[in-house]
Amino acid sequence: MTQVTLFSCSYCGAVPRELAVAQGMDIPAEVHVVEFPCISRVQSDVVLAAFEAGADGVLLVGCEEGNCHHQGGNARASRRFQAMQDFLEQIGLGRGRLALWQTGLGQPSQFRTHVNEFVQHITELGQSPLKSGGSAGD
Repeated sequence: MTQVTLFSCSYCGAVPRELAVAQGMDIPAEVHVVEFPCISRVQSDVVLAAFEAGADGVLLVGCEEGNCHHQGGNARASRRFQAMQDFLEQIGLGRGRLALWQTGLGQPSQFRTHVNEFVQHITELGQSPLKSGGSAGD
């Protein structure tokens, strides 16, 4: 079964998720949510640890550009995301296993749609190379 780790900020990531659930929209069972005060707190080692722990994909969900509660944390996260994608490509996991979605507070249906689309994308990619008995870069 596909496993996705979703790192969410406690504002624009958590509120749409909570609204979606409150409105009866299910979050896929393959998604494990970890909440952070700000998506900029998700360092590269945390993303790599998620893959090492069995994630096939990692989705970062934070505040939309220009609307961060932590004074530009989403801009820092966006820059780090680009570097992490490059690194994942270099080590053989691939850029497509990591995604960033920056959203506003009142978007529960978009949240569910985006999460479902990412889970489908990861399902199509298949298991992480780390799960197939090899290591990234093999």
